Amino acid sequence: MKLGVGIAFGILAFSKLLDFVYQNYREYCLAVFSGFITGGAVSISRKISFTLSSILTSISAFVVSLFLFLSTPKDLPPDYFILILGGIFAAFSMVLPGISGSFILLIMGIYDDAIRAVSKMDLKILIPLGAGVLVGLILVFKVLGFLTKRYWNATMSFLLGLTLAGIVKIFPTSMNVTILLFLGVSFLLALKFPKFFGE
Repeated sequence: MKLGVGIAFGILAFSKLLDFVYQNYREYCLAVFSGFITGGAVSISRKISFTLSSILTSISAFVVSLFLFLSTPKDLPPDYFILILGGIFAAFSMVLPGISGSFILLIMGIYDDAIRAVSKMDLKILIPLGAGVLVGLILVFKVLGFLTKRYWNATMSFLLGLTLAGIVKIFPTSMNVTILLFLGVSFLLALKFPKFFGE
C-alpha cells in the first residue's frame, strides 16, 4: 500500500515538473525531443532495405503526414476522438522501433494536455486517453504483428516518412547556441542508446 502511494505521488510530482518545464522552456524541450526523434529516424533507416518501392513509400508517407500535421489547427482543446486516437497510436509506439509515445502525442498536439491532465488528475482527458491506450494494446499485436511479418520493409519505410514529417512538425521555431546544444546532445544519446530511446 505504501509503495503504491509512493509510486503514485512520484508520478504526480514528475508530471507537474514536466508540465512546468514544457510550459516555460518549450523550445528547449522541443529541441530535446527533435534530437531523440532524429536519432530514432536513423535507427529506423538502418532496418530498411532501400529499394525504389521503399523510397517512394517513405516519400509518400512524409508528404501526406506533413500535410496532415501542418493543417491541424493549433491551440484547440482536444476532443474525445483525438484523445482516444492519440492513446491508440501511443500504444502502437510501444512496439515500433524509433518511435515513442511522447513523440506521437507531440505531433498530434496533445502532449501538453496529457502531461497537464496527469498533474491535475483531469479525468476528462485521462479516461479517453487511457481507453485509447487499452484499445491500442489490443490491436497492436494483431495489426502491427501482421504488417511487420508480411510487409516489414514497407511498414518501416512508412514509419520513416512519418517520423521525418513529425520532426518538421515539432522542430523548434527559434534557434540559439543552447538549443543547438540540446538538439545535438539528445541526437547523439539516441544514436548511442537506441534501445533506451525507442528502438
